[in-house]
Amino acid sequence: MLEDLGCIYLSTTKRNWHESREDCLAYDADLFVASTSEQLHSLKNYYYNQVVRNYKWVGIIDRTWMDGRLAVDVWITGEPNGATDGTMCGVMRPAEAMDDTYCTREYEYVCQANKTTT
Repeated sequence: MLEDLGCIYLSTTKRNWHESREDCLAYDADLFVASTSEQLHSLKNYYYNQVVRNYKWVGIIDRTWMDGRLAVDVWITGEPNGATDGTMCGVMRPAEAMDDTYCTREYEYVCQANKTTT
């Protein structure tokens, strides 16, 4: 499943969601957008198995993937629970599913370029 993701880059710098996206765009990439929930879980499990256990921004804002699809089947129990006013973004948690949190918080992030589709 990882081969379907294109070129993936994990930052070690912490930025807010918007700065993270700007950094990805500067490299002709964007924040990671999963085509399926299985892709998200494959990437999360890969990083977890590589002992990369930090929270990471991905391409979700206001419960929606940046390609316009509603983010479903990716959240931990009780999430998403934040507002839908542009202030809540998706963060990939180690060993768990997604959480929504304030876009102004600073985390590492996952960039994706040359994405292939399933």
